[in-house]
Amino acid sequence: MTNLLAAKFAQIATAIDTTNAQILALQAKLSELQEHQQQLLSVEQACQSALAQVGTALSMLNHVDPTEIGTFKTAVEAQFGTDAIAFLEPATPAPAETVEPEPTAPEPSATPEIEPAK
Repeated sequence: MTNLLAAKFAQIATAIDTTNAQILALQAKLSELQEHQQQLLSVEQACQSALAQVGTALSMLNHVDPTEIGTFKTAVEAQFGTDAIAFLEPATPAPAETVEPEPTAPEPSATPEIEPAK
């Protein structure tokens, strides 16, 4: 009986260790995804601000000299060239990584295993 209990305790301890390792891996992945989400929110805010500034500049240019709108458009389009975007390295999309749960120990049965009496 003692060997059976020791084996069950070891099995449960292993399952706990495995589950804790999975939790740590998931927490690290969650942290990484939250940081990426925050970066995307910052990019979105910067884009909205830039679009508002372009809109303001275009309105002012239209008021001052509408014939220069084509030049303005060319200048804006030039900013989308990779040579014009120099201060940050482009992101390389990481492949989607899934964390698959490890198989866990079977649930203990409702009826205890009883060794035959000797």
